[in-house]
Amino acid sequence: MSFDLCVWHPHQLFSDAEAGKVYRDLCASRRQGVRAHPAVDAFYAELIRLQPESDTVPEELVDDTEYCPWSSALDRSHGHVLLCCVWSQAARVANLVGIRAAKHGLLVYDPQEGRVYYPTLPSAKAKLPTSPPPGEGVGKRERSAKRDESGRLRAGSSLCERASE
Repeated sequence: MSFDLCVWHPHQLFSDAEAGKVYRDLCASRRQGVRAHPAVDAFYAELIRLQPESDTVPEELVDDTEYCPWSSALDRSHGHVLLCCVWSQAARVANLVGIRAAKHGLLVYDPQEGRVYYPTLPSAKAKLPTSPPPGEGVGKRERSAKRDESGRLRAGSSLCERASE
């Protein structure tokens, strides 16, 4: 189980339900609900400078979730970034993503809560929720140290995987 977030440029105001549909579409590799925007690329570049992609992690740091909190590779286009992190890093990652999304004028969708957040709007929620569901993520091995045939870290279970089933 992972803590997932999705970020994209808000070319319109989305309700929670509309943002949820965009998220499910992105999970199914349908990207018509987002538009390319340079702010998304700038957000991604800044994010991976701070928290590198899982496929770039040296073997000796594979289990260091502070160095790389991602439970699978980030899914991205010029219009979105979909992130899956281990539960033990959920609060830190939600804060990191929220701050950077606000800086770049992007929205954040939290599929665990089914809520869209506009960090730059005065009415935005103060914090993204980061509590794992009861019994999830605590005391469990959160990420496999194994790599697949292509050398990438093997993905954990994410909401995106379940949403596309």
